[in-house]
Amino acid sequence: MRGIFLCLMVLTVGLRAHGGWTELTNDDFESGFGSWVDGGNDAALSATHAIGTQCLNLQDNSGAASSAWLSSSLDLQTYARLKVEFTCVTVDFSGVENFLVEFSEDGGSSWEIAGDYVHGTDFSNGVRENPVLTITDTTYNFTSNVNIRIRCDAGGNNKDVFIDNVVLSADVGDSDADGLPDTWEVEQFGNLTASDGGNDNYDGDPSSDLEECAAGTSATNPASFFHTPLTLTGSGTFDVSIDTVSNRTYVLEVSDELSPSNDWTYSESIGPILSNRTVTLSGEAPGITQAQTVIGSWYAFDANTSRHTEAADTNATGWAASLITSTLGSDTTNTWQSNDLIAGDTGPVVPDTGDSGLRSNAANENNKTITFTFTNTSGMDIALSAFHYDYRKEAFGEDLSNQTEDWANIDLIAISNVTGAADGSIVHSRAIGTGNYAWLDVDASLAGLSIANGATASFELYLTLTIANSGTKPGWGRNAKFDNLAMVGSKVSGDPDSLFGRVQVSEARFEDPSARYVPGGYSFVWGDHFGNNALDPDKWFVGMRDPVSGNLIPGADGDYLLNNKYAGYVTEEDSFVEEGSLILRNQKRSYSGTSPAGTYQYTSGWVASMHRGHLNKGYIEVRAKFPAGDKVWPAIWLVAEDLVWGPEWDLWEYFGYREDVGYDNMGMHLMTGYEQQGNLWPDQDPARWNTGWSKPFDTLYDAEAWHIYGWEWTDTDAKWYIDGNLVRTLDRSSSIDPAAWPDEEMYIILNNGVRTASPDTTTTWPNRLQIDYIEVYQ
Repeated sequence: MRGIFLCLMVLTVGLRAHGGWTELTNDDFESGFGSWVDGGNDAALSATHAIGTQCLNLQDNSGAASSAWLSSSLDLQTYARLKVEFTCVTVDFSGVENFLVEFSEDGGSSWEIAGDYVHGTDFSNGVRENPVLTITDTTYNFTSNVNIRIRCDAGGNNKDVFIDNVVLSADVGDSDADGLPDTWEVEQFGNLTASDGGNDNYDGDPSSDLEECAAGTSATNPASFFHTPLTLTGSGTFDVSIDTVSNRTYVLEVSDELSPSNDWTYSESIGPILSNRTVTLSGEAPGITQAQTVIGSWYAFDANTSRHTEAADTNATGWAASLITSTLGSDTTNTWQSNDLIAGDTGPVVPDTGDSGLRSNAANENNKTITFTFTNTSGMDIALSAFHYDYRKEAFGEDLSNQTEDWANIDLIAISNVTGAADGSIVHSRAIGTGNYAWLDVDASLAGLSIANGATASFELYLTLTIANSGTKPGWGRNAKFDNLAMVGSKVSGDPDSLFGRVQVSEARFEDPSARYVPGGYSFVWGDHFGNNALDPDKWFVGMRDPVSGNLIPGADGDYLLNNKYAGYVTEEDSFVEEGSLILRNQKRSYSGTSPAGTYQYTSGWVASMHRGHLNKGYIEVRAKFPAGDKVWPAIWLVAEDLVWGPEWDLWEYFGYREDVGYDNMGMHLMTGYEQQGNLWPDQDPARWNTGWSKPFDTLYDAEAWHIYGWEWTDTDAKWYIDGNLVRTLDRSSSIDPAAWPDEEMYIILNNGVRTASPDTTTTWPNRLQIDYIEVYQ
């Protein structure tokens, strides 16, 4: 594909590809405070909720007296990140009471809050949590005198947090200031001196050592470097295939010129990648037009045995096409038939009487064929679209049943060099039918087939007898006449050398670097990063009814409304992809719906993965922005693939207002039983409803900011994460009905909703649930 795509890998300035973690402290409190100092009367060792025999117990809100800090300061000058991990259980916290992890750059003279853990949001009483806090040198000053403090800030007496297994570890930085992390250099070269960064290229491949580090490729293997094959996919569009590396983000940009001042246009991005895999990014191709056109056509055959000169369509640049002499079926006993078909002559066979057309006779058991060839010199592989032909069946003669019999198939056969079809395979077949002397026109789809650049492909149009010949003249009186033959493919115009692209690769860095969290042992199995500026029909459909199977979400009132608890009628225009994100929009407007019929005051966005993407246990991660306001009801949830309502997992269900819990609530629930009757929406069964709430959610998290929402479902529990921090755990053993714990395939619903029963006083219209990606791991 000469000149069609130039791929440049661009480092994002200032990013460091971090190496492994170095453990600094590890304390289980079995033999005392270890690395920690108790702050006063409300800090002690206790056997309550200890993993072993004792743990750290902090009480109440007595300031320093309710805390513990490191006995020796840490020198973090050569590190980039500090990770604080521990396990904890709280007792008798209420409201928004909290405990804190604090950071000091001056040995404890002053403190900054690094982690704030709030009751009802980050933990529940009596439930063991496992926080992981990552502190970065971009937010805090990593000095030679860093200290860490854990402090209880609950009100009143007898409010306890029991803390165990506290581990502090740090990520090594770049001691020789060459832009390459020390751990990476040691891993690649065994020392810090083999490369000085910059433009050094240890293995001599197309990528520098800095670029190898950013891309995650090998700096010592010349066959390992970042490169991307490209495929044109349609009119002005293309795909780039990338073998990705974990902890990297990939951004595709394109331009119609290559100069120091050229402008790059964003197309699509993916990442941060959590596990190595091949992904595809899609983009627009400035300067390239790829459109369907006729690449070979034969028409207006003249009567009275004159010849027609065939040619490719004059507008189809890069094509040569030919219609080859038809092959006559053998008939040595009936010379008149051979004469009629001009046996052995050159050029298309033209009927000797009647209207114009190309006649194909079914003589003997051999069948009449018409051969076409197409040579592709366009400079790229081009997809085929359709083969068009007009035909009429002609049956006459001794056996009058010939006129009404369906005695043959019209077959289009890929003879050679047709990509996507085996040589000799039938790519289109049509019964000739029972009608006689009636012209029909046919468009035979050739979707999925293509002709490679430089290849000459051939097809045969074949008249195949499906019944045995009868009468004294085999095949006599059985013909098909063809006219207006055309092969439709792709035409490329514009300057292929005007398209340039680059993929920027950067190491993943977050405002909170711990935001992405996938439990150990999981691998990516399904997901969508919403590229190509269009919803993928192989993964999603809009509304309640699957357009392929016809299945309806159980209990739905219609194709575009689940039930009357929702005030928004679902529309295609409110469910769309924009700049690499799925947009599910609520609008306040009058709208006439059809299923169910009625006039609605709101419309909403809603997509489902029924019969397309489903799981039985695993981990789901979504990067999203939720809307806020009293009327909104957006959700990310799972329902049963077997189309029986119940169970239902509500991963993240935001209520701007709900009567029983008030304003600004994020729900995290399991429902294990609705009694469904017919197509009526079932009533809630409180005895089988496991609720969990984070509130006030928008106040605590800023719902309309980007967050990474994670959720894990196992045989024994379910866990909810926000930005890598565990915020809720539901144990199967403590659920209302452990025997009903879900164990079946469930599909995903993503929707922005308008709640009928909620007020409309603080909601901004229109509003959006915006989803950057969703990934499923098992």
